[in-house]
Order: sequence, then C-alpha cells, then structure tokens
Amino acid sequence: MRVVLCLFLLLVSSPVLADEPTVAFEPREGALVGWTWTQSESWVSKGHSVVKLGPVKIRNRKLDKHVTFSCGVEVQEVVQVLPSQVALRCWEANAVDHGEAEELPVTGLDVQGLGVGSERKFETADGDRLKKSLREFFERRFRDRDPDVKEPLGFLLPEGPVTAGDSWTMDLQAIQDWFGPDRFTMDRTQSHGRVALREVVERDGDLYGRLDFSTAIVPATIRDGEFQEARMLLEGSALLPLRGDLPYMELDLDMDIRFLGKVKRKGIGVHLDIDTRVRGWEKKQPAT
Repeated sequence: MRVVLCLFLLLVSSPVLADEPTVAFEPREGALVGWTWTQSESWVSKGHSVVKLGPVKIRNRKLDKHVTFSCGVEVQEVVQVLPSQVALRCWEANAVDHGEAEELPVTGLDVQGLGVGSERKFETADGDRLKKSLREFFERRFRDRDPDVKEPLGFLLPEGPVTAGDSWTMDLQAIQDWFGPDRFTMDRTQSHGRVALREVVERDGDLYGRLDFSTAIVPATIRDGEFQEARMLLEGSALLPLRGDLPYMELDLDMDIRFLGKVKRKGIGVHLDIDTRVRGWEKKQPAT
C-alpha cells in the first residue's frame, strides 16, 4: 500500500509536460556568401551488378564498400542563388573495399570548386589540375543540384504548420518529375511517400525538426526497357532547420535498389540484374 501511495504522490507532483509547439519550415533560400560548414559522411554499400549481352556477362561486379570522410566547406561566390565557388579542405577520408582499407588521397588537400550544379569543376586552391581519382571524389560528393532542379530534401517538408506527431504524404508526381517525366511512369498502387515530424529540438539557438520518412518508388513502365522487378525503397530521418537560410542538416538513410530486366543502351539491348543496399549518414554542421 505504501508503494502505491508513493507512486501516486510522484505522479501528481510531477510537472505536466508542455504542449508540443506548432512550427513551420520556412522555404529553403539560396546559398549565401560566407556560409561555412563541416560535412561528414559515412556510407556502406553492398550488393551486386550484373550486365549481360545475350548470354555473355560483360560485367559481374560485387559491391562491398565503406567510405567515410570529413571536409570543411566555405561558399565564396554565388550565382542564381547557388554556390558558384566553394573552398574545400578534407581532414579525413577513408575507404574499406572488400575488407581492404585505404586512406583516400584527399586528406589535407586544399581544393576549389568552380561553377554551378553539375557543371562544377574541381582543381587545387592554386588552380592546378587534380588527378582523375581526386576529381571524381569531389565531383561525386560536392556537386550541387542544377538551378532548375529542386533540392531533394525539400520533398520532405510540409506545406504548412505542423506539430510533433503530425504526418503527411509526399508529392509523388513531383518526385517523378524530379527523376525525369520521360524516364518512367510510376505505379501509384505500390509507390508511396510518407513523412512525420518526430520532434523539435534546439541547436545553437535555432529550432530544428526531425522528420522520419518512408518512400517506395515502383515503376509501372520504363523508357526503352522492360522488367520483372524494379523498385527503390528509402527509409530514414532528417534533421532540418526551421529557418530557410541555414545550410545545416543531418540525414540517416537506408536505401534499397532492385532491378531485374532489359534496357537499351545506344540501341543495344542488355540484361541488368542490380541489387544494391546503401546504409549511412550525412551531416552538415557549423564549422568549428
């Protein structure tokens, strides 16, 4: 009896939790000169990719790779609200490919990226040409979207104010248009996209919303091809600032891609068997 009374007194004397705040995400604004952040990523990729021309395998690649890196980024010039010149310096970059470790040769290298979106070129801070492997490293990770392309994380944002626990659907037509409306048609009976606001947190005086999302993209038809299986599944969470003028974010992502079918490349039909799983995270945090 005494235990019951103690529990009752504890409950009635505990402070009542405040109501969850209603918040709104501002529209994402363009980049600003002087933006700086530390960009860290860690990705594990596993799977296989088989390409056959008739009965002959012209590619049979196994994928088992873990890449991590941490680089500092500074926006130095902006064109059409997108960075047109960025300065980069990487402090750490490592890879483990099929169990063999290697340090990627970008550590301590000062690099500048010149141009907007997919046209951005990379060279040393002194203007010297980078080796091909170094250029490919920066091109894969530090090229931005083109001016007429929506930022992918923008598909997660709600259209109005929300409270923790609220959920909403993603615009599947907008996602298909983002991939390219002529590349495939989406099977709306199997495809879906849903987002929920898990919580609102404060970081360095600014509010952020943590969004949980689950997306399935299943085509009904594809251009110049046919398939037995085709899907892309994405699940994860994103921590995004409510302010639209901050570059910071955190992303945790699980992605599965499956394709089994036939496509035409330069008029030649090839059979593809692709099964890839990517797990990892990306963070853009204030530079220290």
